[in-house]
Amino acid sequence: MVNVYWGTEFIEPMLEIFEEKNAKTTFFVGGTWAIDNEENLKKILEKGHELGNHGYHHKDHDKISEEENLNQIKNTHKIVYELTGVEMNLFAPPSGAYNKTTVSCATSLGYETIMWTRDTIDWRDHNADLIYNRAIKNSSGGDLILMHPTEATVKALPRIIDTLQSKGFNMFSGLSGKGVSYELGYSNKCTIGEGEMLENVRKIQERNNIKKTKSLDGRNFTVEMETGTGKTYVYT
Repeated sequence: MVNVYWGTEFIEPMLEIFEEKNAKTTFFVGGTWAIDNEENLKKILEKGHELGNHGYHHKDHDKISEEENLNQIKNTHKIVYELTGVEMNLFAPPSGAYNKTTVSCATSLGYETIMWTRDTIDWRDHNADLIYNRAIKNSSGGDLILMHPTEATVKALPRIIDTLQSKGFNMFSGLSGKGVSYELGYSNKCTIGEGEMLENVRKIQERNNIKKTKSLDGRNFTVEMETGTGKTYVYT
């Protein structure tokens, strides 16, 4: 996944790399960026990638009111729809900051809430080797790798894709229907990527304070969370 509020000059180089490597991703765009980047939004779609919602002003959604949570998501949706005709349905909270209210608001607007499983921290550390190592170390099916459009990320991206593909992983966008699902607290469903292994489900358990996992058929899992509601998608 690529979160975008800045770094416009690196969008096209990233698109070229994804195309060359036959890889797809989801670009989660901020409203303030989208309103000035109609051409880039359309380029992303033309190359077969997906657009997701990243809020309007890059606020910490766990610190704002219910009304503001709704407005941040709705206003970004409205702009992207007016510019591209696309009805987005995936929401990635800025900075990964969210709570029950955030997820409830997103769900009420027809959105699934997305969180990464692997962070390159490329917004802070502009070192291509470091970004590469964070992306591929102990990688497994079902990982969702967070990136941003930076110069160092562009340098690291070909190696990241080559390494993951050499391990047999596919990079794709369009989450719905791509993975297998498991129940995530309060009877909500969560989708994990094709080829997801039990060991990676355990990683997800640890990150999300999941206290129970029951294997249904070796691919689907029922889990319970101590806290939280809503849906989260994890994919390669």
